[in-house]
Amino acid sequence: MDDPIVADNKSVPVELKAGDEYYFCTCGKSSNQPFCDGSHKGGAFAPKAFVAKEDGEAYLCKCKQTGNAPFCDGSHAQIPDAHVGKAFSLPQKTNAQALPPCFSVIIYLSRPFRRLHGLGIIWTRVVQVDALP
Repeated sequence: MDDPIVADNKSVPVELKAGDEYYFCTCGKSSNQPFCDGSHKGGAFAPKAFVAKEDGEAYLCKCKQTGNAPFCDGSHAQIPDAHVGKAFSLPQKTNAQALPPCFSVIIYLSRPFRRLHGLGIIWTRVVQVDALP
């Protein structure tokens, strides 16, 4: 399959209306980004139709690399300015890279903890850790 054109390496905020159908540009050629204007015709791309679930602002992808089209997932942060306006695709993620961020449990071993632990009470705190690249 052809690589999409990187329309920009940042997302764009748009106002969506609940129940309305929109057509997201997947090829990157549209002059009405992030929406389709038919520029894909004759190519391997087709617009992605979606219906807004609620009224309000949403950040839509302009880099065409998101794993959650039409919504931005931050993939644009990996695209240098030099690739804007050019055909480009990020390397495919392996299953291990596609996993959500890890979580770890930290047990505080302070003096109050030791006293409470003797009573059978255990204090923990869950902390989100960024996923490895």
